[in-house]
Amino acid sequence: MAGEKLSNDEAAIGPFQLELQKVIREKKLTAEQVYNADESGLYWRLLPNHTLASGNEQSASGRKMMKMRVTFMPCANAAGTHKLQLLVVGKSKNPRSFKSTRLPVCYRAQKNAWVTKDLFLEWFKTEFVPAVRRHLLSVNLPPQALLLLDNCPGHPSADELVSEDSLIFAMFLPPNTTACIQPMDQNVIQNVKLNYRKSLLVNCLASCSENLMDSLKSITLKDTVFLLANCWANVKTSLINKSWKNLHPEFLTDIDEPDDDVPLAQLFNRLRGPNDPQISEAEAQEWAAGGAESELQRYEVLTDEEIVQAATCEDDEQDEDNSVEILKITKVGNFFFKMG
Repeated sequence: MAGEKLSNDEAAIGPFQLELQKVIREKKLTAEQVYNADESGLYWRLLPNHTLASGNEQSASGRKMMKMRVTFMPCANAAGTHKLQLLVVGKSKNPRSFKSTRLPVCYRAQKNAWVTKDLFLEWFKTEFVPAVRRHLLSVNLPPQALLLLDNCPGHPSADELVSEDSLIFAMFLPPNTTACIQPMDQNVIQNVKLNYRKSLLVNCLASCSENLMDSLKSITLKDTVFLLANCWANVKTSLINKSWKNLHPEFLTDIDEPDDDVPLAQLFNRLRGPNDPQISEAEAQEWAAGGAESELQRYEVLTDEEIVQAATCEDDEQDEDNSVEILKITKVGNFFFKMG
């Protein structure tokens, strides 16, 4: 047995729920006004190392895992009606593939692709607060909101995460409880990653190249942010709303949305030869969730020295994808395809 839930402090959950209920009641907040955000790491060119092989090969040669990494952070309210643009943090300040493209995400650069206190504070003031105010104005609610966060070292203090009028503020979950009660950890981030990996396989299938490594190298950072934005846009309102059931069940509503029944294993098996063993849906889901041989950290903890170094040293990297730019990205259904 393994996982974050085994090390959770369940005794701290009840008192925090009572404290949260008190704040919500005193501030008269609704599900539209309570938000949660959480970071997660993504190796955006990582494929399973035991499923992709040409049907005419007797055996697949070994290859080095491609571990180009970004951090992405979804943020949404408890009602699921307001999803902010993803915050995506990469290593390159000016990737070649971006050029003059208008990105569907809030992209920032940090030399380790981590979310630091300065980056988060800048996002809170320039992205979160204005977006929340616009949304609450559109639904005729007062511009008052609460942002729930875990106590990751990359987050500023609660005193810093306050709007100028003090109406928008942050609270922190107790230590060692996020795997059980943090809404974004209740299948929301997993859903984004699962659909991203589906999209990655679709792009490999749509590639004109017969070589797997060439197909992977043709996936640029621009493709990644577009795919991530598409996957986040397709996260259902009902899934976000239900993710609050362990923290604040009073926010739950009856939302009925159709399910996406495209099996992930089907995409894997299209790449297999007719005589090759087929991967099961359970194995496909394990890989998509970042398990098994692609075991990844949800986020990495920065030491004080690393944070100081990140804040004082400018990242001189100009590009992290050594590939040509994809000329056109076409959306079909829930996915983006690249066209030559």
